[in-house]
Amino acid sequence: MFRKFSVILGLTGLVLAMPMGVQAATVRSMEKGTVTVGKQEIVNDDLFIHGETVVIDGVVNGDVFAVGESVTINGTVNGDVYAGAGKVEIMGTVKDDVVVGTGNLNMKHAKIGDSLIVGAGNVILDEGTSIGGGVMFGAGMLESRAKIGRGVTGGGGDVTLDGWVGRDVMVGTGNLRIDKSASVSGNVRYTSDKELSLAPGASISGTVSKIADKEMPISPRDKARLMGAWTGMKMATEVWSYLAALVTGLVVLWLVPLFRRISEVAQARPGKSLVVGLLVCILAVPVFLVLAMTIVGLPLALILGLLLVVESYFAKLVVGLAIGNWLAERFDGKNLQAYGRFGLGLLAYYVLTMIPVVGWLASLVGFLWGFGAIKLWKWEYLKKLRTGVLKS
Repeated sequence: MFRKFSVILGLTGLVLAMPMGVQAATVRSMEKGTVTVGKQEIVNDDLFIHGETVVIDGVVNGDVFAVGESVTINGTVNGDVYAGAGKVEIMGTVKDDVVVGTGNLNMKHAKIGDSLIVGAGNVILDEGTSIGGGVMFGAGMLESRAKIGRGVTGGGGDVTLDGWVGRDVMVGTGNLRIDKSASVSGNVRYTSDKELSLAPGASISGTVSKIADKEMPISPRDKARLMGAWTGMKMATEVWSYLAALVTGLVVLWLVPLFRRISEVAQARPGKSLVVGLLVCILAVPVFLVLAMTIVGLPLALILGLLLVVESYFAKLVVGLAIGNWLAERFDGKNLQAYGRFGLGLLAYYVLTMIPVVGWLASLVGFLWGFGAIKLWKWEYLKKLRTGVLKS
């Protein structure tokens, strides 16, 4: 939890343009084109990198969180790698774990210091690849000729092992093949509709057993690694969500003056905003159902539904600015500009939503508060407009 907060705090510091002794993370983002870490470049921070194409050729002395259509690592990462992309290729060195969600993962002469945890359509680990820890996978197809220091655990449609495995193999698969160059220094336990295909020349030090699905064990260590992988991916998602909301909010704050007025409504009348937000959400369900049941009302229901989705997203931006204004007033931050207040308030909102057990409640309250403030402002604006028309 502290790691999440420190990273997001660092990102907020960049936005507020305040001097910082130690930067918590390096952020590189580009919607189109290629984002790179050059061959001669050294990044002495955790790196959050996003782009259409991501290429890391240099050295990163920290963890890497990468998102893009394709992610390629040719250089050295002295930490963990968390990557989400259509295609991931690793041909360099990663000193700790690699956690990947992708359509295709290719490792060519890669050096992984600890474990590989992957969910993918296809996974190919070539004979020049070495993995110091174990491999945990869920894949349509896995083909490994790599040297794996510990065990292999997971499930896949087709699984082929043709390299060295330091411990047990435990897999659920449609088809398991252990090829002629394979060497397993432990047991092979598998569940499958088909029998194991064991090529002549393959070596298995322990026993081979086909077991029922419910008997497949998961060690405490593997459970801990799965939890660690989940935490890392969740952290990356939270940070990218914060960055996206931050950029969107800053643009809206710059281009749409009424955004500040809506936040003033949220700040001045939080209780009323909450109640209005709750009532609108409750009433929206039957209204949408009635409209959707008629040919004439269906297009209107779709339009209203789209508006509701957009306003739901903007609700947290409204809350972010309202919280930022409140914090600035309470803690002698009157000289802080609106952009800084927004970044600070949005950070506070995200921190609250990440608190275990009660985070979901903070998210719900924040949504209803911001959503209700938008509706309140609309109602008051229409009321004033109507009064002006009547007077004229």
